[in-house]
Amino acid sequence: MLQCNILKNSGVLFSAPLASAGTLAQQSDALPPKAVRSVMLHIGESWQGDAEALSRELAGVAGVHEASVLLADRVAYLKVSQQQWDEAEVRRLIDATF
Repeated sequence: MLQCNILKNSGVLFSAPLASAGTLAQQSDALPPKAVRSVMLHIGESWQGDAEALSRELAGVAGVHEASVLLADRVAYLKVSQQQWDEAEVRRLIDATF
């Protein structure tokens, strides 16, 4: 009886590393993640626009992968390309009033 329990537990121990090795092999074939960084920009107190519209506009700027504007916090959170992004256009949009 004791041997059965040891064999069952051994099977689990041996199968777990094999499953992990398969997962690693699949991940090595995948494309590397995009080189992005997070940027937080202040939105001035006088800005009176639509936060959702600004988020969409910012997301459309070259090199911006994601954009989220939190008007209550007066901040825009962006995920931008580490290589190149149009910071001047982003700042122009934030400074504009819709």
